[in-house]
Amino acid sequence: MTSSCEEPEGASGVFRLADFGDELLTRDAAARVCAALRRALDHHERLRIDFAGVRVMAPSFADECFGHIVEELGREVFKARLELTGADAEIRALVNIVLRYRLERRGTDAGPEKPGVR
Repeated sequence: MTSSCEEPEGASGVFRLADFGDELLTRDAAARVCAALRRALDHHERLRIDFAGVRVMAPSFADECFGHIVEELGREVFKARLELTGADAEIRALVNIVLRYRLERRGTDAGPEKPGVR
């Protein structure tokens, strides 16, 4: 699948997770999404990651994709460049747990200004 970032290259774009399926379950699938996300970040200063249409996300998917990205970018850059929106309560909680865990593991303060899904 090609990049799911539909905006032209520039300051901001939208990355639609549902373009990769409504059930995001495996680490292999997450690696593909994460690679596409990295390519989109190469072309956009800011990205809105849209979870709309994603019904199920496995913890392994969330960790492989979002855990790696937050570790690579760090908390401040993640917050500055990525906005995660449109997730249901269960997926939002899962992604927030993964982000918090990865930041704590990395030794980065995951305090009140932590990145997360809104």
